[in-house]
Amino acid sequence: MIRSLLIHRLREGVINSTKLDEFKSDNFDSLLPIYMNLKLEMWEDYTPRGIQSRVSQGNHDTFRDRTGTLPHYLKLVANEPLPEYNSSFNKSFKQICLERAEELVNTGKLLAVTWSGGLDSTTLLLSLLEVVSDPKQIKVLCNYNSIIESGSLFDTHIKPRGVNYDISTSMVQPSYSDGLIICGYPSDQLFGRIHLLQEDEFYINWKDWILPEQVPIIESILENYPGPEVITVPQYLAFIELNTKWDQTKYCKRRSLEPSIGDRIINFYDTVDFQKWSLGRYEDKFKGNDNKTHKLPLKLLLRDLIGSDGYAMNKKKQASHYSIVHQDWVMDLADGRSLYARDF
Repeated sequence: MIRSLLIHRLREGVINSTKLDEFKSDNFDSLLPIYMNLKLEMWEDYTPRGIQSRVSQGNHDTFRDRTGTLPHYLKLVANEPLPEYNSSFNKSFKQICLERAEELVNTGKLLAVTWSGGLDSTTLLLSLLEVVSDPKQIKVLCNYNSIIESGSLFDTHIKPRGVNYDISTSMVQPSYSDGLIICGYPSDQLFGRIHLLQEDEFYINWKDWILPEQVPIIESILENYPGPEVITVPQYLAFIELNTKWDQTKYCKRRSLEPSIGDRIINFYDTVDFQKWSLGRYEDKFKGNDNKTHKLPLKLLLRDLIGSDGYAMNKKKQASHYSIVHQDWVMDLADGRSLYARDF
């Protein structure tokens, strides 16, 4: 069974290899055309403007339907079930973050935070610092890019707290610390790619925003998706991330890593409570039609922890992390093996 893979590596000759046969589902021949024709995954590098798929959203990973409505054409490890919708669930994003931080601190293990300087990793780091008794339990893995991206944050809010830190972490061949390795995944899957929307797109019905041929399959999946009805484009984007990209993102940082390292990687935002929060829309994830307010609850928490608006409210979403994967890596299997293009 396949745990994680990249579609663009699969399509480069591997899809036609007889050695892929053992990983094909029983309905491979009928399912693959659905994924390709409906552009559910990024099988093309470029799609002319105006017919751009708004399902894959430029993602090279698999489309994994957690509702079980649409099977995949490959034998993937079982999807993590979606939590049931609970209208009485009322935990705030802040409460969930601090409870998660306490859970990790209570392990008593060294917590090595892969800090990129971006919103997600900064929120998890400051949440840990808010509840930890001994700051030496935390080690910050970063580099000068992290410090530059965060402005004065490292000098004013991280270094003075007495944590251990390593500012020489390579982006190309990083070394990993002992203890648990804490990263800021899968935060994006709780919010959706709302930061890319234009002002006039916030109130459009999702059916008028995606390709017409994609609407029926998405409608069928939404019939089995928990939570309030999905109507607008931002709601649709949050659904796409949580339903179809969650499982793949969970394993993203572990790709091609030795089990002795990969098994110690912890995704901070990977809990049932975070998913329940995302499903129920218990707090505004943004304000009005302003894409700069993307991840608003996260930014408000950061503002509380930092005590100022400067970084928290003005930090823009950007690619501040890198997936360190061998250029020929194709997939990881459930048994821990990594397969490369040469294996096919």
